[in-house]
Amino acid sequence: MLGFTDKALDKFRALLLNAGWTLVIVSEQAPSSVSKTRTRAIRSITEIVSGATHEDNIESSYTLAAVYVEEMPSNRSVRYYSMGVATLNSATGKASLHEITETKSHISDYINRLLLSFDPNEILWN
Repeated sequence: MLGFTDKALDKFRALLLNAGWTLVIVSEQAPSSVSKTRTRAIRSITEIVSGATHEDNIESSYTLAAVYVEEMPSNRSVRYYSMGVATLNSATGKASLHEITETKSHISDYINRLLLSFDPNEILWN
C-alpha cells in the first residue's frame, strides 16, 4: 500500500501501470459532520485502474483476454473440459469469442495457440 498526493498520482500511476500493477485509488471525499466541534474526512475507493482500463492505452493496441475452463460431468473414464476464451482489443474495438469441449491435453494446446496468436497484454483466468 502506497500513498501519493494528487499532484504526484499521475506520475506514479504511469510508472506503476507500466510495471504491470493494478491500482486501487482511495480518495478523500468532502468532510462530513460528526459533531459540532470536529469533522471527519471520508475515504473511499474512487477508481480501480489496470493496464486494460487505463485511458492512456486507448491510442495504443492493448489486448485483454479472459479464459474460462470447466470440467464437464461424464460417466466415462476420459475427462472432458469446456473452455472459452474471449479477447478484446482496445484500439480497434474488435472482440472475439472461442469455445471448445475437449480432453485436458487438447484444451491446453488450444489455449496456448489462442494466447500466442492474440498476444494479450493482460489475461483474466477463472
